[in-house]
Amino acid sequence: MEYKEIIEKIKPEVEKVISFLGRELMKIRTGRASPSIVEDIVVECFDQKFPLKQLAAISSPNPKQIVIQPWDKSYIEPIEKALSRSSLGASPIVEVERRSLG
Repeated sequence: MEYKEIIEKIKPEVEKVISFLGRELMKIRTGRASPSIVEDIVVECFDQKFPLKQLAAISSPNPKQIVIQPWDKSYIEPIEKALSRSSLGASPIVEVERRSLG
């Protein structure tokens, strides 16, 4: 077997490893808030487990803050519990937005 055949054979696996490494490197704490730090935190909601990114929009409006906007108000408490149990070492602050209809 020639080296070109070997390279072609292992190429898909190497690409998976590189992709995985890239995602993991994005989670490294650099002093800057990044949504990738929290997006895979498991949230238990309705007796099922979901990654946070399936329950909310996650953004980082500034370098020190991550904003999580749940798709539904009923997700707020389970998300808060999951964040508190995580190994992030941060405390979530819940702000409920009130909109006026007038």
